[in-house]
Amino acid sequence: MTIKVLRYADIFGNFRLALTTGLEKKAATVAWSEREILRCEVPAYEVIELSLASRQPYSQVIYLLSEFVGERDYILALRLLLARAGLLFEQNPGCAPDLIQGLRLLLAEEFIDHDLKTRLITLNNGLELHQQGRLSKEELAGKLADFLDEYTSYRKYLADL
Repeated sequence: MTIKVLRYADIFGNFRLALTTGLEKKAATVAWSEREILRCEVPAYEVIELSLASRQPYSQVIYLLSEFVGERDYILALRLLLARAGLLFEQNPGCAPDLIQGLRLLLAEEFIDHDLKTRLITLNNGLELHQQGRLSKEELAGKLADFLDEYTSYRKYLADL
């Protein structure tokens, strides 16, 4: 998949997933909107609205991101999220349990296909085995690395976020 420019709808979809799973802090999302306002001659209303959400609770910001208009490519937003998870994992392989804990929240998303849900369930099962002491942290990290590997090609688009 070749992407020339990320659309706001896709960026907002990615931020919504990132906040929902805990892979991104609200402050980073608001900081992006503030940079975008400075970059644009006439910033979009949704970007301005997002920049004003710094004092809102996470749930309100997630709701705001889900309500922005525009046709979203949910799969692209998801792939960007998983590319970000891969970067976070590379920076700190010890965070595998925390990443999986957040990623399993994606199971509630309606747009995720059966294959990906199955893979997420397998990751979650690995986390449960790890918590029971039946799977080492290294084995769990290996499972996560295998899962995230296919999203490496999307990392180049993260610079826009």
